[in-house]
Amino acid sequence: NMPSGDYSPMSGQEPLARPLTDRMMKEQEYRNAYVARYREAMQSVFVLEKLQRRVDELAAFIRAEASSSDQEKLDVSAETIKRYLSDRHHAVTDQLTRL
Repeated sequence: NMPSGDYSPMSGQEPLARPLTDRMMKEQEYRNAYVARYREAMQSVFVLEKLQRRVDELAAFIRAEASSSDQEKLDVSAETIKRYLSDRHHAVTDQLTRL
């Protein structure tokens, strides 16, 4: 449920088993490298402002071809996506600070 911030797997789906990842995360060297790379990505690739700006750009591109009633739906959808991105970005950043 994206708007509520519930990031659990979709109903009826079990999380995938990741035995290799689980084993690697138990090794401090690999865990440190993973966390460092993730932190780097959060400051370069997954910059919240860049992601939200891209949502606005895509919405503007679509809006040009949409009917007025669809434009309203598009605006709501774009805001929902941006709110999800913000919530998720904050949650991941918080988790990374605790590692």
